[in-house]
Amino acid sequence: MATKAQAAGADFSVSVRWPPSSQVAQTNAGSELDGSVGDLTIAVRDKIVTAFRRDRGDVGTSLNVPLYNLAEWIAVNWWSLLFEPEKGEKLHDDPDFRSRHWMGAARAGFALPDLWFLPAGDKVDLSASDVYLRFARLTFTEKIDESVPLAPVCASFSKFVTDVLSKLDHAGVKDTDAHQAWALVQNTTSAQEEYCKLIGSLGISPYDENVQIDTLLEGLSDDLDKKILTDLFQAADVASIGRSSELAKRLYHALPNASELNIAPLARASP
Repeated sequence: MATKAQAAGADFSVSVRWPPSSQVAQTNAGSELDGSVGDLTIAVRDKIVTAFRRDRGDVGTSLNVPLYNLAEWIAVNWWSLLFEPEKGEKLHDDPDFRSRHWMGAARAGFALPDLWFLPAGDKVDLSASDVYLRFARLTFTEKIDESVPLAPVCASFSKFVTDVLSKLDHAGVKDTDAHQAWALVQNTTSAQEEYCKLIGSLGISPYDENVQIDTLLEGLSDDLDKKILTDLFQAADVASIGRSSELAKRLYHALPNASELNIAPLARASP
């Protein structure tokens, strides 16, 4: 079981401890849920996000639950989960946005913390509340409000999904939706990653057919600087990307001919 001392110093970690093979029931071989039961510990720096207290009074830091649903959620939502920033207010109440960024969307009847992942460039803002789950009769006791580097989140999620799917492979459970979704991510080349990040930042999958977006992006790639293109997709959504791109192109091409503005006098002005 992970402890706070073990978690200290790590920006973000997702670790799993599997039960001894002697404790795995024979029925596990045919089910992605039974075959993925393990002890899950999630840590953000010095806090264990999976720390809980049951109604009967006992406490713990790891959750003994099926991990397939969480692995599938991460694999399916990979590019949006890690590269779609929060755009506008009250997106926490948007069911589509919640489904991609709130870990509770992967519960499927099992206890998982109330943890949000909100990408912000090379950082990810993490937040969680001390929430009570009536169906599980337990309370998650840690509040989280941290900004951590993106890299360890990507690395921890990647290892977690790989570990869960490897466990299922050994149990004879293969070709699940999670396997298929993760294979797409794993087979994405470095040349394709930039496209996937852009499409993911709009909240959609780069592996689905996105004809209108692809056509728009093809034209924008010739007109806009890479940094501006990234900022545009980070700020827009599917509904507004067309209008936003036209405005961005006009501004980008107008800048070289714009008059220089000296703001130094404003800085010296008396309040």
